[in-house]
Amino acid sequence: MFDSVLSVRLEAGWFPAVVYGATIVVLLVLATKRPVRKWLTIQASGGLVGVGIGYLLAWLISDVWNTFGVSLSPGTRLWFGLGVGAIGFAVAGIARSSVRRSMLAACSVLLFAFMGALGVNADIGEFPTLGSAMGADTVSRLALPV
Repeated sequence: MFDSVLSVRLEAGWFPAVVYGATIVVLLVLATKRPVRKWLTIQASGGLVGVGIGYLLAWLISDVWNTFGVSLSPGTRLWFGLGVGAIGFAVAGIARSSVRRSMLAACSVLLFAFMGALGVNADIGEFPTLGSAMGADTVSRLALPV
């Protein structure tokens, strides 16, 4: 059973679809605070600031500091910006919210960071499975005859 968990695909398939779907659901829940127009404006502003910060960080990491020795692709920059933007959307929704909504927004930060990381990984293709991301050897051993 543990091998089946380690072989879960991270680049495509059911697992990323569940994470992306959960992200959309949580974003919709966070966007429906009353009065909707006022809160949606505040949260959308937080999201746009987050996207801007995400793109700025991606540019700094890729083009200024050259951290990885290559320029990040537009897809990687997009996923990074979306992840940070969703985090900004959630953080903007924490102020003047109920305890339940604030807890949801705070917990959703982890989901949004994971969503962005999955998107970046899908673009780069560094970790095809959960086992490879955890450093576990998922290749079956060859049984040699004795």
